[in-house]
Formats: sequence, structure tokens, C-alpha cells
Amino acid sequence: MRLGSSSRRGRNRSVTGDPGVSTGDEGESLAPPTGPQLSAGRLRFDESRWWKWGRRAVAVLMVLVAVFSWLTGQTFTLLVNIPRVMVVASLVQRVLAGIQGRLVVRFVTRPFATENRPYLAQFVLRAGVAGLVVASGIMALPRYNITDDEYLVILGILWAGPALIFAVLQLIPARPVSRSLNVVAVIVAAFLSFQLVQVHFRSSLEDAVSIAAPFEGEWVFASAGRSTLINHHYTLLADQRYAADLGISHNGQTFESDQGDPASYFCWDEPILAPADGVVVAVENDHPDWPVGQRDPKYAAGNVVVIDIGGGLYVQLAHLRMGSATVAEGQRVAVGDVVARCGNSGNTAEPHLHMQVQDSPKSVNEHQSDAVQDELQTFPFRFTNVTHIRGGTEYSEQQDQFRRNDRVRTNP
Repeated sequence: MRLGSSSRRGRNRSVTGDPGVSTGDEGESLAPPTGPQLSAGRLRFDESRWWKWGRRAVAVLMVLVAVFSWLTGQTFTLLVNIPRVMVVASLVQRVLAGIQGRLVVRFVTRPFATENRPYLAQFVLRAGVAGLVVASGIMALPRYNITDDEYLVILGILWAGPALIFAVLQLIPARPVSRSLNVVAVIVAAFLSFQLVQVHFRSSLEDAVSIAAPFEGEWVFASAGRSTLINHHYTLLADQRYAADLGISHNGQTFESDQGDPASYFCWDEPILAPADGVVVAVENDHPDWPVGQRDPKYAAGNVVVIDIGGGLYVQLAHLRMGSATVAEGQRVAVGDVVARCGNSGNTAEPHLHMQVQDSPKSVNEHQSDAVQDELQTFPFRFTNVTHIRGGTEYSEQQDQFRRNDRVRTNP
């Protein structure tokens, strides 16, 4: 027998009696655990197959929900709920990790230590996502129906507060680093970054269709812009991508007294004007105006007027008041002529004007009812007769494509 070989075998024997497993200076096994073990009175984590696949399933589900929200124009709704989900998920994860003895508490005091580098990278990534969520919330939050004081409170409750809590929780990570959830974080960060750049990067108006504003006075864009965060029309479908919703807001309110009564809204019964010279090609005038909170998904556009403005382009004005149309099909109109009044017909949350420039003489209702729907395409537009107001700054002409919370005031 060779004594050297016997000695090495002795040194490589685990304190648990398993051969071939080396030990540290204090006798603790350095090999990864293969099953539940008790260590210092706590249950050590079993990195079992179900746990790995469970995390992957959650990651895939999160991505699918995000994609569905984007395709259906509900990204803002998702953005409202993301911070709370992030906080709850992080809390649950850390409670379970604490029970299983997997919390890496040392990361708080030694974040730059070599062994903590994976957790540092994870912290930077997830804190960055939290920051992007807040930035997206600032951009996307409708300002036309809340006061300045309410804005700060809502911003804190929906995004800033939860994002801060989430970032703090990342200072106490759980073992091991979750690659699948971090991949989701990278996807979310890339998506939100793209949306922010897309909205704030000024677009040329050279290809925009020039028309006059179809109203008088000061109106605000409730939904508009090149991002589903600020424009629920902006999806992969082309039929309403460049559509816009407008209303009237005073001191953070779109209505005067009774929120459920359409007649209480400032834009109710306001005259809607022809935005260009042209010929009326479609009129729908008999859809009812619904109490606020009720909708008509069958005839989403409600009452409409479609005007042929030449060059294969048409302007559609929708959600008009029942019986208010003053024009008929085939009638020629001049810019500024009253064609109807603002109402609350169709699939709408409250009285407002929906407008879009399109390449079809049919209304949205007609396209929805077609057995084989035609591909309707919409185009960006610019108003030629307005003062453009963005972030409190007034511009004598439109700066770039309109987006949510922009205001326009027609010039005399």
C-alpha cells in the first residue's frame, strides 16, 4: 500500500462520509447540494428540476403577456401593473429564500467583491428596469384628467414608490442568480428603451398629411404618438396606427360635474369641422350616445363622417353625436364647414373625437363588418392652423407628430 495514496483519499473524504468530495477549511462540503440538507438549523435549497422549469415558465408567461398587451394596444395597462407585480414577486422570492437559507446578505456590505459580481450585474440590470418603468410612467401618464398635485401622488403610488422598493429588495439577492428572469429583464429594458427613444426622437413632418384642425379652441390629445405606451391605436395593425383621440380639459378635468353624464363633458356637442375641402363619402348618424362607462363594441366608431380630401386620402371623424350630422354622402364641403358635433357613440370611455387619415372611403364600422376585411392604412397628419403646446411651451406651428398630453389651440 502506498501511504501517499491513502493520505490523499483521507483528505478528500467528506464530513458526511461521501468519498471524493473535497472540504473547506472548516469541514463544510464545497460540492453543490444534491438534495434537501440541514445547515445551521435551516433547510438548504434544492435546485431541483421543477424549480428551474417553474421559473422558466414564469419568464415565458411574462413575455407572452407583454407581447399580447403590445399587439392589442394595452401596454399602458400593463405598465400600470408591472411595478406591483415586480414588488410582490420579489417579496415572495425573498421570503422563500430566507426560509431556505438562500439570501445573500453579504452583498449589501460587499457588493464589489469578486464572488458577488453576478449579483452586482443582476442588481444593475433590475434597478435599470425599475428606472425605465418610472421614466415610461412619466411619459405615458395622462395629464389632461388629473391636477398637478394628483399627478405627483399617482406617479408615486403607481411607479416611483414600487420601483424604489423593488430596487432596494435587489440589494438582498437570493441564490442562485436567475438567468431566465434576468433574460426577461433584458427584454423589458430593451422594449421600454425603444419606446422612449421612439417617442422622443423627433420625426419629420414632410410625409405627414396637411389638414386643418377639425374643431375650434384648445383641445388636448388623449391618445396619439408613435408608441403603444401613449397611443393604444399604435399596434402592428395598420387600420388605426396613426389615429388620435382628442378632448377638452380644464384644470385637470374633462368634465364639469357629473362624470357619468356625457353632457357634462367639455367637448360634448362641440362643432366638428371639415379639416379640408372635399366630398363626403360616408355618413353614419343613428348610433346612440352611451352613458359614460357603457360601450358599443359592435360599432366601434359610433357615428362617423368620412371625407374624401383627394389624392386617394380620406379623413374619418368618429364618436359623433347621434343625429348631429349636417352633411350627406356626395355633398361637397369646404374647410371649416360644420359636419357634425362631438358625442359619445361607439366603443368609447368618454366623449371625445377620434380622427384618422386613411386610404379607404369606408368607416371603421364598415371594415369591421366586412366578411373579408380590407387592409385599411392610416397616415400621420399635421395641423396647419394651430399653436402646438407641449410641456407648457407654446410653438407657433406643429413641432413633430402629436403625442399624448399635447395641446393644440386653433389660430384666429
